[in-house]
Amino acid sequence: MHELILYGQVPTKRYEQILNILAGMTGSQPQRRIERHVIYRPIRNPPKEDSKSLKDQSIATKSQKFDPKAKELYYVRLVKNLKQSDFGTSSEPLTNDDWRLVFWDIMDPAIKEVMMRAAMETELETDDVEAYMTNLQYKQHNHLIFDGQQYVYGNIVLHLHTLRHFLDPQPTEPTSPLPKLGDIPPVDPNSYLLQATVRVTDGTNTDQVKQGIAELQVLQQRLENIIDLYAPGRFDMPSRIWPAIGPAKALERAAMASK
Repeated sequence: MHELILYGQVPTKRYEQILNILAGMTGSQPQRRIERHVIYRPIRNPPKEDSKSLKDQSIATKSQKFDPKAKELYYVRLVKNLKQSDFGTSSEPLTNDDWRLVFWDIMDPAIKEVMMRAAMETELETDDVEAYMTNLQYKQHNHLIFDGQQYVYGNIVLHLHTLRHFLDPQPTEPTSPLPKLGDIPPVDPNSYLLQATVRVTDGTNTDQVKQGIAELQVLQQRLENIIDLYAPGRFDMPSRIWPAIGPAKALERAAMASK
């Protein structure tokens, strides 16, 4: 799967106005969407390609070091949809259910009109997501909350959100209890981010890609003088650490490890 994306920055003072504009344009009320993102980075070099399952590989990582000459290494993330009731001082730890393992590649440099990237995800079936990630040889890097409203406009998913980050100390587990949502400050208190996304099943299918780009450009024109939708630079949103296994191979190994 590939994602075609445009972004737009919305000043906080215009948040309610933009919500109303998007509601009128889509003919629907927004749906609240809150996600917990736990970002991971590799803690070892990629193994040699062989037929062994990750279950059979050693996870002794203390003696292993990064090798800048290795193949591409990617940040990956665990994602879980949340409800308002999941937050608060009396909240219990989150369950290990309904987590998704997500990989985002860097954007395709051949596509200029929009941001295009390979995007892969798999639903996890495990009773301990942190142990699962350790078995994949990944360690926690950062914890974030995506807090926003979502609309659907034809084939385009519109997500107007703010990104919240935890104050120190950071959570120690993906399932750690959450404080009140208002106690998790936004990264940028002065603006929200509008993300417009079209997903195509085959990024090598020229017709699918052209259609997706055209739909985003129509949206871009419709919102002209309201929101400046743009495609970020290739390295503005990096997912690659340095030259590990690519996202497809990582997803394959994740599937192997869950068997």
